Amino acid sequence: MNKKTVKQDTSARGIARAAQRQITSRTGMKVRVVLFDTDRPGRSPEDLLAVIARAVGMNPMCFRMNDRSRNIAELRFLGTLFLRKHFPTVTLKQIGTMFGGKDHSTVVYALTRAKMLLSVRDAAFTEKYKSALKSVNQWLAEEV
Repeated sequence: MNKKTVKQDTSARGIARAAQRQITSRTGMKVRVVLFDTDRPGRSPEDLLAVIARAVGMNPMCFRMNDRSRNIAELRFLGTLFLRKHFPTVTLKQIGTMFGGKDHSTVVYALTRAKMLLSVRDAAFTEKYKSALKSVNQWLAEEV
């Protein structure tokens, strides 16, 4: 009697994929599990995005809007910059999901565009960046 051994994926990503498949098969709902490093307990990528949005006077739900206006796009640019810096384990695809289902190439473009706006010292964007940076630093310095 030959039993075929099935290798189980015990990595965090493998477990998350299995959970996603189970939820989809049982409920019919599609979900995306976002993995992030727990070096800072109580801190999540979503919390960081909320801090950034409040710093520039916008609603955190604006990240998910399917809007290409300058304010919304620049908010996503800021979100991308800070997520890549403070949550390096979050993938481009996961960031796109947090931004309302954007593609990973859109996230790469946002990152490139944000760096370009900072390098040419765009006044409006630089002011938003400084405001967001101050708020993020305060948020990171807070006791959990």
